[in-house]
Amino acid sequence: MICMPTILYLVTKKVVRLFGSRPELGRIIGGASPARRVTVGMKWSLPKKDWVPDDNVSVRCTVALKNMGKGKWVALCQERHRSYVEWWLVTHCGYDKRPDYTY
Repeated sequence: MICMPTILYLVTKKVVRLFGSRPELGRIIGGASPARRVTVGMKWSLPKKDWVPDDNVSVRCTVALKNMGKGKWVALCQERHRSYVEWWLVTHCGYDKRPDYTY
């Protein structure tokens, strides 16, 4: 389940360094929880000559970012990983202090 978007003030250069030129595609964040094995569909089995569930897929915590301009980013992730993802983003991409855009 996707949580409500979280607005964070992050350094754009650090975001691009960690997420690449398209951060909206997402990035796997390690340390949030172990990978889960899930069933995603069906695959053909040659020995059985029949369709069998494809349960050999691992899913890990992923976060996607959307740029809102002037250092504001919206982070999208699963609700159970929200606090860890916020801490991880502020630690790795955050400012030393909140920027002042009052000009």
